[in-house]
Parts: sequence; structure tokens; C-alpha cells
Amino acid sequence: MLSGHMPRDELVNQMFSDMFKSKVKARIYTLLLRKKHATSEEIAKHTGFYPSTVREALSEMFEQNLVYRKKMKKDSKGKNPYIYYPVPPIKILRGYIKDIEDKFNRMNKSNRRLQIKIEMAKGDQT
Repeated sequence: MLSGHMPRDELVNQMFSDMFKSKVKARIYTLLLRKKHATSEEIAKHTGFYPSTVREALSEMFEQNLVYRKKMKKDSKGKNPYIYYPVPPIKILRGYIKDIEDKFNRMNKSNRRLQIKIEMAKGDQT
């Protein structure tokens, strides 16, 4: 590692943090990439986040299609926990790029309308 540069894991976490707009989700996703899969309990243990924080983030990540989950079958009584898996990074990156393109196109369209309105306003005054 060169001085003045972030370690690789920090760079990856920062990239996903920017994409997900959440440091918690970024750390969870990075951990899942490294481990391939984990339960919410394992994620809480490895990240140091409160279990409730992990469960809430995982629920949101599932709704946002950042992770998928499967029920784990246990022989003991009690609830069967979910095992969480990361959605492939390329799929997430494609979605992120599409969102940026859509925002840019919307912004570009609104700027054209704004320019037309400004030109019309100037023409009306003369």
C-alpha cells in the first residue's frame, strides 16, 4: 500500500457507500462478497453492527435487489434464519449506471425546456 492511498477494502467500501448511500449497507455487501453468504447474526458479529441495524439494512437491501436470501433449515426449534447472498457486482453497477444516465437525461431535458422558456421570455420583452 502506498502512503496517501486507501487500502483496497476501504476503496471498495467507499465505492459501494457512494452507490448505496449507506456505509452500513456497503460494509454488509462487501462482507457478503468476501464470505459468499452469511446469516444476519454472522454479519452482525463480523461488522460489529447491532443485530437490529443489520436486519433493517438487509431488509432494505433485499427490497433494492442488492442481496437475495434463502431460508436455512435447522433441526432445532425456533425460526429458520435467512442466509443472505450478494447480487453480482456487475448487475448492481449496471443498475447504478442506468440510474445516472436517467438522471442526466432528465436534467438535460429540463435544461432544454428552461432554455426555451428563457428565450421566449427575452423575445416577449422586445
